[in-house]
Amino acid sequence: MWCAISGKFLWMGTGHLFSARSDFHKVLMARLFSQVRCIVTSSLSVMVPYKGIDGQVESLFDHGARQFLFLTVPPTNRAPLLIDQGPGVVAKITTALADYNSQLIHDVQSFTKTHKNVQASVFDTRPIFNTLLDDANVFGFVNATGFCEAYQNGTPDINTFIPPCAAVSSYL
Repeated sequence: MWCAISGKFLWMGTGHLFSARSDFHKVLMARLFSQVRCIVTSSLSVMVPYKGIDGQVESLFDHGARQFLFLTVPPTNRAPLLIDQGPGVVAKITTALADYNSQLIHDVQSFTKTHKNVQASVFDTRPIFNTLLDDANVFGFVNATGFCEAYQNGTPDINTFIPPCAAVSSYL
């Protein structure tokens, strides 16, 4: 469990795994090519400008964290919102994603080399998301390339169903 106390981190227990994820896709919507790292645990989310993993993870390490899991950014270049903006935008996003994920892998490797007793892994989310997008119907999704306008502003429940659309949970 993480708590913020007087601007410091406090963790309790042993055997914690700290997962870092990126809010890269959210930032792209707000400002193209800005990169933000979000360190997330069950009770703490801290967003800071991305300058490599050292600054963000260093604080966790200094306070006893030794096991880290980093997730690559999934293929958001395949999102209908970006595809609708044309091949030029998709190409730019594809390049930015590849660069970002490459930097992440390099940063994690460097971090583990310079810090004793650290276990850090990068989980590549791209194959899973690409499989889902390529074979959406096999997994029970009715639409992986678009959305129903009835759901464009979100829905109150994962099982929302507004005809003529399929249930919102059946869209990827």
